[in-house]
Amino acid sequence: MFLFLATAVCAEPLTLIVPHPPGGSPDVYARLVAKYLSDQLARDVIVMNKPAAAGRMAVDQAAHSTSGNELLLASTGPFLFNKVIYRNLNTDFEYFDVIAPVARIPATFAVSNASGATSIKDIKALSQQRTVNCSGSSASTLFAGKYMFNQLGITNVTWVPFKGAAEMNTQLAAGNIDCGFDTIMPAQTLHDAGKYKILAIGSNNKWASLPEAMLFKDIIPGMTFYNWYGFAFPKSMSDVDKNKIVVVLGKINQDPEYREGVERMSFERVDTPTRGLTWVKSQYQHYDAIRQKLNIEKVD
Repeated sequence: MFLFLATAVCAEPLTLIVPHPPGGSPDVYARLVAKYLSDQLARDVIVMNKPAAAGRMAVDQAAHSTSGNELLLASTGPFLFNKVIYRNLNTDFEYFDVIAPVARIPATFAVSNASGATSIKDIKALSQQRTVNCSGSSASTLFAGKYMFNQLGITNVTWVPFKGAAEMNTQLAAGNIDCGFDTIMPAQTLHDAGKYKILAIGSNNKWASLPEAMLFKDIIPGMTFYNWYGFAFPKSMSDVDKNKIVVVLGKINQDPEYREGVERMSFERVDTPTRGLTWVKSQYQHYDAIRQKLNIEKVD
């Protein structure tokens, strides 16, 4: 567990629980928002990293918080995909009031230099010669990969498990796996350094810094894929505090420092985040239907 303090004035601190390890794009984003919240609320904001058990412990802590001073960085993997993937969770969406998405970052599909592949067609051809070893940096990006390969009819594939983006990207850059799905923030750095090649991106539109990359929806009609970020308020937080935070988050895109930070991280800002569970539940139903279509069994 790692703590970070965005300092404001001497008031009861607010703890932002982050179900991801320090250093990755969710953590960097959380610290950017923590500073903004601290400045706007005139209140200390502590960032608490709690990545264990794929973020389930962080979600549990926030859901059962009684302090009234904790909120959760609600992100695609720990908040949404854990419910898609796992049978028995100690929490449900109903434990929270939610504002989401506030920002999002597209997924990418990359191939190792050692694979010799320079196109989706090459990966499909490779799978006809031998087993393709592929992976995802998180539950959500792995899910995107399995869906894409299913739609392309690539079945001769082994999905290699790794503990997070750093381990997967190290193995992909070393050529120990053929391909991988990650978000653009770490992936582009390695692509630009020539460590591997990004073939496609899950954004709605072409990405300025990756003009040669295809869109997922050019490969699979209608397919886009983002990891999104929002905020979940436990029931123990007062309506007064929730509403203050929601008002502040509603203005966050007007802040130049936030805008610059988000753009530097390759995140997309969402101008009108939704308050409530309707959008999150619709996302869950969408991905759970895909899980069933792919015959992916839930695990304990």
